[in-house]
Amino acid sequence: MSNYIETTRFERLPAILTRVSVTRSTLYRWVAANKFPAPIRLGENTVAWDSRAVDRWIADRITESRSAESLRTLPERMGKAGVGGAK
Repeated sequence: MSNYIETTRFERLPAILTRVSVTRSTLYRWVAANKFPAPIRLGENTVAWDSRAVDRWIADRITESRSAESLRTLPERMGKAGVGGAK
């Protein structure tokens, strides 16, 4: 437990928005849909995110985006006939 505490930091909203490059409304929509780690309440009006949970989320997105299945379905997800456009 001690090691976890030593390597974990709390990150506030502006830092999280910069790290994942989305708007505040998108981030909170993802949290509500359980697609992004929920913040931790630090006080009555203060929340922050566990940096390790965000790190894992980012790593998972990278892994998913590089997987063969993800690449195979890219045209469908983009709504196009192919990566290079319709033929």
